[in-house]
Amino acid sequence: MAFLDGRVQAGRDRQKQALIAEAGKVGIQIHEILDLDGGAAETGKVVGDSLKAMFGGKLQIDGIQLFRLYTNGWAHAYVQPYSGFTPLPGEHYGVLPGSLPSPAIARSKSRRQPFDPNAGAEIAGFLGQSSALQAVMGQLAWDWPIGMGKVELDWTVQLRSVGDGSSQLVMQSGRYGGLTTYDVGFAVWLRLCGAIHGSLAQAAWPAQWFPVQPRFVGLSGGPPQPEQPHSPAAQAVSAPQGSAVSVQLDYGPAIAQALQPHLGKRVWLGEGPAQKMANVRQHVLPGQISNVPLLAAIDLTTFGSAKDAIAVTNTLLIAKEFDDVICIELAAIRAVPEGQRSMASKVSIVVDGRGTMGIPVGIDFEPVHALLQAVARVNEGGAGPVHAEVSAFVGEGPGQLSAGEAEALANQLQAAMLTGSVDDKINAAARQLLAGAYQAAIDAYLQIAALHPERTGVCYGQIGAGLFFIGHYERAIEYYQAAKQHGADPRMMDDNIAEARGKLGG
Repeated sequence: MAFLDGRVQAGRDRQKQALIAEAGKVGIQIHEILDLDGGAAETGKVVGDSLKAMFGGKLQIDGIQLFRLYTNGWAHAYVQPYSGFTPLPGEHYGVLPGSLPSPAIARSKSRRQPFDPNAGAEIAGFLGQSSALQAVMGQLAWDWPIGMGKVELDWTVQLRSVGDGSSQLVMQSGRYGGLTTYDVGFAVWLRLCGAIHGSLAQAAWPAQWFPVQPRFVGLSGGPPQPEQPHSPAAQAVSAPQGSAVSVQLDYGPAIAQALQPHLGKRVWLGEGPAQKMANVRQHVLPGQISNVPLLAAIDLTTFGSAKDAIAVTNTLLIAKEFDDVICIELAAIRAVPEGQRSMASKVSIVVDGRGTMGIPVGIDFEPVHALLQAVARVNEGGAGPVHAEVSAFVGEGPGQLSAGEAEALANQLQAAMLTGSVDDKINAAARQLLAGAYQAAIDAYLQIAALHPERTGVCYGQIGAGLFFIGHYERAIEYYQAAKQHGADPRMMDDNIAEARGKLGG
């Protein structure tokens, strides 16, 4: 036993020295190295069953080295786990100035489109356009060889807003070299930090959750995540009753109907006058989303320049008045309290995780009030045909299920989600889908994808099918494309995409 313990310690010491040497080659200074035993209190739950399951149950984490580092005064960290004397994939952590409206996660080896659009399509597209980031993404390692096998990483990079104008960045380490030890990519990590920093806006977006919980975030010493997720995708997973379909998909019809009586010199649907739109994109929208399509815009200025305005994208509302900029996810707008006076300078709204907020109205209260009421109604499920269509699978008509049959299906799904295998969960969700319970099926597939990332392609493909069935063809295409990135049959997904585009008339 003493021989085994000595061998384990010697193996870990070799890896530690290799990491010290690798860090030193790129100017990283070692501030502190903490050796944590797998059973030590400091490690918390990071060595629990979910972490062990990553390696198929064959390798169990029983030790961790926490490297606290500095580069030119900037503090960052690296966490190196072990199973016996065998190093396992670790994680780099750092906090950068600046933030983005939604979190991001790299789940594809594509250099041009590595980021998953389901964490935030606009930001995923924006980051994919960065040439500096493209160069770094091409250098990332996606596997960690162990003996005759290897660990395939399900993601390599994640980014989230901390809420104070900064962002927490995580890079999961593949093997970047080494013979008897492992290089963990310190040089690539620093290049990634530089590329990401160049893409961040100097604005304080609300605090966000990581799309996938990093395994050692509790050890990194970084800022805590918020109590409730703020990204629409995370809300759909954590709160299935939040109507993941009707809340997140299409605000356009409701907004168009609400603003129709107000259209004119200060209120536009889609693109308004060229010069005013140029001012909205230059002065109101953050640079990283300045070119995204707009659902609507409202000029807040007195003389009509639109340099202060409200701009609405498919997922965000951005309001700028003087030096104050507010960004809110549409899915987070829960209510517009009644009894507000039309002479008020702001419309009060209730926002998930942020409480009551005021949105400026400029010189006209009514269009801003109507816009926000429309968004809140969609989020309540009270606008448009989606909610009724999703609920229509229960009834006494042809092809509908009785209330008892629907309850039995729901109970089967709940049981599978609690105690079943991943296949049991997928099959139970499929039964909901085939029965026409699209809302429940989509919610279930989102949860399964979060719990079992290796089956994300299957889940996203099925979500696309559910969205197709209820007529959300553009959103269905997004999920079919994401499914391809996560390993779904590309020919099948391309056929599905073509069918959805045919429904859109193109």
